[in-house]
Amino acid sequence: MKERKKILILGAGPVGLISGWLLSKKNWEVKIFEKNSIIGGMCRSWKWGKFKVDTGPHIFHTPDKKLWRFWKKNFGKFLVEGKFWAKNTYNENFKKLYDYPFSKEALNNFNISDKKKILNDLNDLKKSKISKAKNFNEHVKAQVGPTLTKMFFKKLS
Repeated sequence: MKERKKILILGAGPVGLISGWLLSKKNWEVKIFEKNSIIGGMCRSWKWGKFKVDTGPHIFHTPDKKLWRFWKKNFGKFLVEGKFWAKNTYNENFKKLYDYPFSKEALNNFNISDKKKILNDLNDLKKSKISKAKNFNEHVKAQVGPTLTKMFFKKLS
């Protein structure tokens, strides 16, 4: 009898959970490990005083039609379609908010130095880098450049 393939997945965020689910459907033995007491990775919500705070991709958007069909087929009952806008912040006091998905108008909220860096990054982007990305960090950098990646997609120490 053929032994089942085994995989250990680190992180119970959306990618870890979906990867585990899809591999288990192909008869893999899957074990998912999460260091935090809750699952969801960057895509979770929690109470902060009187507020409910969302972290991560609560607004799903993608130009990839195949990926959109996958989500629609498997999670359609959880998706609410429409045109939504969210705001991001990258400081601890929530003093400045930025459009998410990012907009050209959001550039006006940055100081001149950061605005120049962001515009230079965006001008340098090449679509071919996205398809060559080997991890999430490379994928994000290929889409938005290093300045926005550092501001919004890296954990602050």
